[in-house]
Order: sequence, then C-alpha cells, then structure tokens
Amino acid sequence: LFSLFLIHEDLVNLFIIHIDSRIKAWSHEKKERFYDITYKKLSIKRPRMPKTTEAYGDFAQETQSVAALLHKRAKEYGEKPFLLFENEKISYAQFNGLADVCAAGLQHLGVQKGTHVVLYLFNSPEWLIAFFALAKLGAVAVTVNTAFKGEALVYPIVQSESRLVITDASLISTLGQVKERLTGVECVVAVERKAKLESADGLWGGKWLRFHELLESGAFHGPSDIPTLGDPLVMIYTSGTTGPSKGCLLPHGFGLYSGFLIQDYLGYTQEDIIYTCLPLFHANALVLSMLPAMIAGASFALSERFSASRFWEEVVRYKATEFNFLGTILHLLFKQPPSDYEKTHRVRVAFGAPVPREIFSAAEERFRVRFVEGYGLTENSIVALWSLQDRLEGRLKIGSMGKETPFAEIAIMDIQTGRILGAGKPGEIVSRPKLPFAMHLNYYKMSEKTIEAWQHLWFHTGDLGFKDEEGVFFFLDRIKDAIRRRGENISSWELEKSILNYPKIAEVGCIAVPSELGEDEIKACIVLKEGEVLAPMEFLSWCQVNLPKFWVPRYIEVLDELPKTPTQRVEKYRLKSQWNTPRTIDLNNLKQP
Repeated sequence: LFSLFLIHEDLVNLFIIHIDSRIKAWSHEKKERFYDITYKKLSIKRPRMPKTTEAYGDFAQETQSVAALLHKRAKEYGEKPFLLFENEKISYAQFNGLADVCAAGLQHLGVQKGTHVVLYLFNSPEWLIAFFALAKLGAVAVTVNTAFKGEALVYPIVQSESRLVITDASLISTLGQVKERLTGVECVVAVERKAKLESADGLWGGKWLRFHELLESGAFHGPSDIPTLGDPLVMIYTSGTTGPSKGCLLPHGFGLYSGFLIQDYLGYTQEDIIYTCLPLFHANALVLSMLPAMIAGASFALSERFSASRFWEEVVRYKATEFNFLGTILHLLFKQPPSDYEKTHRVRVAFGAPVPREIFSAAEERFRVRFVEGYGLTENSIVALWSLQDRLEGRLKIGSMGKETPFAEIAIMDIQTGRILGAGKPGEIVSRPKLPFAMHLNYYKMSEKTIEAWQHLWFHTGDLGFKDEEGVFFFLDRIKDAIRRRGENISSWELEKSILNYPKIAEVGCIAVPSELGEDEIKACIVLKEGEVLAPMEFLSWCQVNLPKFWVPRYIEVLDELPKTPTQRVEKYRLKSQWNTPRTIDLNNLKQP
C-alpha cells in the first residue's frame, strides 16, 4: 500500500483526508489528534485544528512575558539544542544562562525596566542573547537595520532616546562618523564576531566595552519589577514613505500571541528545526520564526543573511523542517538552476507572502514544500492566515491572505464613510485585537500618528483589499499607491509586475499623476538594465499589446535609480512631488507609425 502512495501525491492526500475523517468520527477530542505520514522522505505533519481565542488568552496569561517563556523552556528542555548558528549549538539551558549573565552585565551599566537599548547587529547568537537579556530586565530592544548609516542611523537612535548601543565591531566606525549627534548614547558594546577590535577609542571616542565583558559581571538576581504582558518588549521602525519612520512599540503580549499563532497554525513540535535567513531586526525573523520555535520547544537555525545560491545547502545542513520567506526570496530561488539540495531537504512547510500566483504550484512541485500564506504588519502582527491543515486539505486559495486569526478581528472599511463593507466590495483593510496587548502599544513619541492610525476604533493598515463570501481576505494594493483611471481602480503593484516583463527594464515605479479629465493618469518611472536604451515608441507598442488599455502609461521617465527608503521601499511621494520633469515623455504626443 505504501509503495502505491509513493507514486502520486494526490493519493497520499486522499488517504490523509480519509484517515482524518475516520479519526474525527472516533474521537471528539480534537486537541489530541496528531499523526505523521512520510512521503518521498518528506514528513508531512498533520496538525490539529487551530486553537480558540480563549486558548490564546490562557497561554499568554500563564506565560506573561517572553523572558518567562525562555526560563520555562530552559527548565523543560535543558540540554536540547535551541540555537544553531554556523558550527555552534547552544542548548536551551545554556542560552538561558547566557541571557542571565548578559542581563547582569547590562544591570551594571544602569539598564533597568524601561531603558531603551539599540541592537545594531548582524544576525548572530549575541543578537538573541542581548534581546532576551533586555527582556529579562524589562528593558526595550530598539532594532536598527545594519545597512543604516548617516542620517538613517542617527534618526532611530535619537528618536528612541536610547542610552546604549550594542553593535558589531565592524560597524563601530559607522557609528563614530555620527557620534557628535548621538548625545544621548552613554556607552557602546562591541560584538567581536565579524571583526576583532584592538581599540574603539579612535573610532567611537566615548565609553565602550566588548560584549564578552558583559558576560563576566556575575550572577543575575532578576529585576525588581518583573515584566508582564503589557510591558514594552521591542521597538521596530516602520519605513516611512510619506514622512519619517515610526518607532512601533510592541509589548510582550504581542510576541507571545504572534509566536503562538505560527506554532499553532503550522503545527510546530519539539521535533522541528525552524530556519531563517531573514534579519532579526525585522519582526518576521524575530517574532514569526524564533519565538514560534521556542514556544514549540523546537530548534532555531539562524543564518547570517540570505544567499540564493547557498539557501538550500544551508537548509539541508541544518536539517530544517520549516522556513519563512518573502515573495522576492521565492522568486530568486525559483530562478536559480536546480540543485541536488532541493531534493534532499526535510522541509515540510514554508510560510510567507506574497507567493507569486504564477509560480505557486510550480514552486511547490519543484521544491517539494507546502506554502502557507498570511497577512500582517509590524503594528498588528498576523491578522489573516491559512493553516497547514487548510493547505493539505485543499482549502487554501492561492493569491489570498487567509482568514481571520484567533486573536484579531479583520474587516474591510469604506475609505470615505468608515462603514464596514460586505463581501466582494474593495476598501481599506482594518484590524483590531480580540485580546489585550496583542498589537502595538503606540508609535513612540508620535501620539498624533498613533491616533490617526486608530480611527473608528480600528487600526488602519493603509492597504486596499476585499473579502469573499467565505470570509477569505485578498490584498489589492497600498491605498496611497492605488490609481483611479477611466473609471477603473488599478493596482500599481500589478502594473509594475507586468511592466517588468519588458526585457530592457530592471526596475519600475508607477504613480498616479493629474489628468485633464479628472481621476488619474499613469506615469512609469523606469530604471533600465545596464547597457540598455529605451525607445519610447517601441515601449508604447509593447504596452498596447501586453497591457489592458487603461493600464498603458501616459508618461514615462528613465531614471538612473528609484528613490528608496533604507529598507528598499520605493519612495513614491518623492516621484509624485516632482513628476513633471523635463525628462518626462508624454506618450500621447508620439506619432504612431
């Protein structure tokens, strides 16, 4: 019978569903239902149904903080490996001990509950040790992108009012270049992993010490005020396209609910190894990979950075069973030449968004991985999601965001009236928590922006979407990027994706510009591939053949590069503010051949 199962995946899934239905008939106790079936060396774990809102609330109330979670798991799992990094293995007990002595060292530097400390570090064990040390103290980790320098680096350190910076030794000189503006920073701690440091005196010029010295300060006796669900845990800056970035202050409850959600929906167990190559300074790796691994009692495999050519090799080396991704990563992996590592891995599920609709099935078949999609922002975590069970039983709708999650409400709101809309009607995606401290506390020192984001008792995502009759949500576009032309709403994201099929174009940003007839005209701001020259008439003819008529841009401009935020989002407000430049070409003025 099992040799027959190895022939075709559909037979396996039919068998799984049949067994699933029999088990449901045999037992009303769904929470105990769990079983494995191996298919072509791929372990397809069948998780139980997602838990209820009450179960999420019970877990958070019992745990109270991310620090308490680590302490509990260290007692439960002891010498079981928690963190895998390059050739290092750190057990749960060892990791908890390192976080304790790091917390003691930070206490000696004056860090206490409420202190803001910048983590300006590459992915490493020290990043996570410092993060949990701060969590134990009730201090706030302020994550900063390692690509930041100059003004981009000064802003989050100053705006967050951070007193201490923990950074890599190789980044000390970058900090030193803006030291005069970092007047609130009292000390810098250097991690000597990528580079050794003889002295930071000539680079920084202020008080500094090495990270290993933090671990030599003696025993940790705990904070005087133990952190709880509503206390701030981490501040993550969201990229601003219409103004400065906002420091999103996230509580311990946010981390617990978010981590529990991913562990629950994807069915993680202590046998899993969760892999990430995404940066820890963003919520995906920190909250949606590392914390779910810890909640499950699993191992967490951390890569320093993403490499398309080495991705599957690392996944195989770590024996990973799950990874998270971004849509761009999946595209890059799909474009790589096939390798033997794609066929020998143990990954059973990958979570991310968006999975490009045109490669969803082909990528699943090629990589032998099940994809699960969801939707969320730094502020509100994951508010729509499919479970692994949904995917395996054929309920997942490709290209959708999923359904409402247990700790959050999600709805579609009319942008003009604030009225909640029914199925099939596009509007703004809004959300709000069902449980306390499940979403962000505020934008730090930006009360007006916080109030603006929470109009009508809902958090406004700034995204356009709709839901269908089954309560499945779909993303359409960023509202500020949406284009209204000739009575039609146009997704700039979809338009840009289509224009990128023109062989000479490397990047494109499409914006709405004024029209003499009302509504909008479209301008495409184009960056060409190296050595290419754009012939406007040739491009127009291609658009007329390949795009819907109302999608064809009226204006084009060739740029050397698109203006972007430090996190590589196109700053469309800058393109719009000076759209009618001398280099702008009106395609309506071209004479057709």
